[in-house]
Order: sequence, then C-alpha cells, then structure tokens
Amino acid sequence: MLSARGTAASHRHQELTWDVMASPYCSKLNATGFVNLGIAENSLMQRELLEHISQNFHPEPTALSYGEGPNGSKRLRSALARFINTFFSPATPILPGHISVSSGVTGSLERCAFELGDPGDAFLLGRPYYGAFPAEVGDRAKVRIIPVTFGKGCDPMGLAAVSAYESAILAARSRSQRVRAILLCSPHNPLGRCYPREVLVSLMRLCQRYRLHLLVDEVYALSVFANPRDSSRAAAAACGFTSALAIDTEGVIDPALVHVLWGLSKDFGCNGLRIGCVVSPGNPALVAALDAHAPYRYPAAFLDYAACLVLEDEEWVAAFVAENRRRLAENYAVVASFLEENAVPFHEGTNAGLFVWANLGAVWLRRRRKGVGSGQNGSTSNENGASRSGDDDLNVVDLEQLRAYSDINLEINERLIEEKVYLIDGDECGSESPGYFRIVFAQPMYILATGLERIAKALEL
Repeated sequence: MLSARGTAASHRHQELTWDVMASPYCSKLNATGFVNLGIAENSLMQRELLEHISQNFHPEPTALSYGEGPNGSKRLRSALARFINTFFSPATPILPGHISVSSGVTGSLERCAFELGDPGDAFLLGRPYYGAFPAEVGDRAKVRIIPVTFGKGCDPMGLAAVSAYESAILAARSRSQRVRAILLCSPHNPLGRCYPREVLVSLMRLCQRYRLHLLVDEVYALSVFANPRDSSRAAAAACGFTSALAIDTEGVIDPALVHVLWGLSKDFGCNGLRIGCVVSPGNPALVAALDAHAPYRYPAAFLDYAACLVLEDEEWVAAFVAENRRRLAENYAVVASFLEENAVPFHEGTNAGLFVWANLGAVWLRRRRKGVGSGQNGSTSNENGASRSGDDDLNVVDLEQLRAYSDINLEINERLIEEKVYLIDGDECGSESPGYFRIVFAQPMYILATGLERIAKALEL
C-alpha cells in the first residue's frame, strides 16, 4: 500500500505535455507528430551552443564523480558571479558566496519555498502566471499560492497593480493566512514583457512595509529583443530588462528580503542542462539553508563543467545573446503577422521571452457568429480589452460572450490536439480573461510555420 500522498499522486492523470514530448513533429521522420508551441523551449541557437561546448569540452575524471559537493563547484559559482556582474548590472557586486546552485530553476524555487515558508504559508502571484509555479512551491514544500487579480484596465505589470498586491496581503491577513513572499517572473511569463524599474521599487517598498520576501524569477533575463512590429504607443510602453539585483536597496527594502533566481535553460536554449541558482547577496542565512538542503537538488558535475564552458567565455556569450535576440525578434514578427492577419487579439508590448499571449477564444467565437468574418475588422486587443486597432465594440461583444462561455478553452484545446499542435491553455496560467493561449515562437521557422498552419486549420481561419 502507498502513503496518502503516494496514493494521491498515483491517481493523477498523465499530463498531455509528456505525450507531446514523446512524439515531436519532424517533417521527414514523424510528420504526424505534435508541433510543440506550448513548452517554453528555445531551439533557435542550440546548434551554436552544442558547437561551442563540443569544441571546448575536455573534462577531467572528476566530471564523472560527485564533484565538489551538492552546491556546485567553486569554479561554477565564480563563473555565475562574473556572469551576473556583467549582464545583470547589480547595485552591489555579486560574490560566489551569494549564490546557491541547484539542478535547474524549478529546484531553486522549490528550495526557496522550503526555506522561506512553512506548510500552509502563502506566496502572492499575479495573474496570469507561469502555470507550474503553484506546483513547484506547493507539491512538496506545501506553500500555497494566492493568485492576485488586477481587473479590467489594470496592467498587471504597472504601478496600479501594486495596490492589488496590498489588497491581497490584507485580505489574507483577515483570514489569518500568513503571506511570506511575493513571487514575480521578470521578464514575465506569459506576457512577454519586463517589469519597469519603478514598479520593482514600488513592490520592494510594499514588501518592506509588510516584511515579505520578494522572490524574482529572472530566467528570461537575456531573452529581451527589439519588438519589430508594435505601434509607437506599444513600443513606448515596452521597457528593457532591469534585474531586481540592479536596484539599490538603501532606503527601499531590507536587502535580506530580495532574492533572484536564474538558470541557463531559457537564455541559452538548453532546458536539459539542469543548472539553476538562487542569488541572495543580503541574506547569508538563506544561502546557508539552501546549501544545507542542496543534496536533494544535486547538480551533476558533468553539467557543472559544461555550464562553466558556456559562462566563462564572455565574448562568445555576448555574440550568442545578440544573435539569439535577433532571431527571437524575427520569429516574433512572424507570429504577430499571423495573428494580425487573422484578427486574433494578442497582448501588446511583447519584447521578451519566447511567447505571445493570444486570445484564440475571441476569434473562435467571432468565426462562429453569423455575418461576421474572422478577418473583417483587423482588430486586436490586450488581455484587459484595450483595442490596438479596428472596431472596439466587436471586442467588447467578444469578451462578454467569452465570459459566458465557460468551456471555450476546452473546445479550442480539443481542436488543437486534433490537428496535432500543442499550446498552453490560459486557464492553466490563471488568466483573468477566458480564451487566452500561450504561443511559443522560439522554434525553427519550418516548425513554427507548420504550427501556425495547424492553428489556422483548428480554428477554421
């Protein structure tokens, strides 16, 4: 017999994600496989990364051992510190002792949940959010996620959103719920934008007021690009990446409350190279606690060595990042054109990450309405209903109908799966508006084009 938690786990449904990963599309070998535009994986620069590693890969026998321990080698922590000092512009130089290494950012976040919260405590998480966050802090650490709702017209990444976080804190306290941290993803997943500096400062002040930790996942830090298609209004609203480490905490927040997570998986297109870290320059007790539990997220010495080869060559990294940004912008333009041509509403201002946040539900309902073609108005809107162009009234009608149609995401998902294209459902991401899906565009162009063709077929565009 199993334990109660083992029994519960055994009754979980097999995730569709694993079926998709087991049968990837290949035009020659598996033409009926899934085109995966759902999992946040960057495949645009993998050949370049493999070439660089293979040319420099000359490991010692220690790479096949336990290495220097479960917290990564001294060489890796030094390489990470230099890398962060170069590319994150920290207000205070990062030292190797400020860093705790683990097997990926997922492991780093789970360990932070263990060290910052007790079972039943809560982290605040703004909507929409990366759908795996609740499980990463909740499955084993038993820390709850309290989703923060912003409402129509409020930018989840703007200054006005800070008051929504404060309201959530006060509401939790009225229920005797202990909130321990605010969890952010910057650049944001799935909105594909960076938090402005002034918003980060305002959130830091809020955390200081209530003695909360600010935990910032910056795994897309270098995947920021110049948006080639947005209007001047949207482009002006977009901002470059500012790390939480780059903000001088003097007079703003106790530095012991600020922690950043980063790993190689997204910026270097290597989800399988499981190296992540927590950077906490102001809280040596947290780093010590993370190190104490490090054996449960032990990074492989073999991958530790490979990560050093990548991070230590700063000239190569700078060239790699520049080309990755160019390719991300190119692929984003393809998806944006497809969505605009088919009058699919999508979130404005995308300039970071690997994805577009698109309202397929609105265009699906519009397609089904008699007398209204999918391409007549050329209207798109952001998640809060702000129209980019075209007929505002049509979008209002669509949003009202979407809210009344609770199964719209399920219906679209079924059609997408029939056409063997995989997207992440907005319901999994706590979307405040129905109909949204996350479309990952960081795939080779022939795969991306095939995926868009299958989306068009599924929605009868």
